[in-house]
Amino acid sequence: LNAHAVQDEEKKRINQLLCNAKLRELVVDLSLKYYQLREENNLAEYGDFTLYALKLIHDYPSIAEEYRKRFRYVFLDEYQDTNHTQGILIKLLFKNGPTVTAVGDPQQAIYGFRGTTPGAFDYFKSAFKDVKQLNLPETFRNKKNIVDLANHITERLPEKDRLSLRSREEGGKVCALIYKNK
Repeated sequence: LNAHAVQDEEKKRINQLLCNAKLRELVVDLSLKYYQLREENNLAEYGDFTLYALKLIHDYPSIAEEYRKRFRYVFLDEYQDTNHTQGILIKLLFKNGPTVTAVGDPQQAIYGFRGTTPGAFDYFKSAFKDVKQLNLPETFRNKKNIVDLANHITERLPEKDRLSLRSREEGGKVCALIYKNK
């Protein structure tokens, strides 16, 4: 490369950095304005309700005690979609209380935009004593060809993250497109 090409590349990088800095400032300004308007208008968004419930249970433990008395069994479905705040709330509500069952697919977490993480089940195991884990490897939702493809795709993952599903229902052909980023 010649000297002019190197200078042009450096100018492009500098301009991109300056553009990114301005964009960050704009996002911060918009966020501050958003939170200001929310507070002025006494508004809340979805994630706030869990935080308010968590604060309520923390400040008034008798509320959690009342729920522990009211329920003998708590069943949490789709637990993989639980964010950390919700996990803490569940722990504060039901630890040392009723039998709590969490059901879900640790391989599936589609609500990352709401703060869910693949570690939801790990947190559950740490929050409650004597957790027994039951794996349900047979699926009735997908045919064998789909299950075989999913198992194959996860073969290179660490042992704990691999799928080992099975299905009794035969299926047709599956087309899998794989993109390798170089």
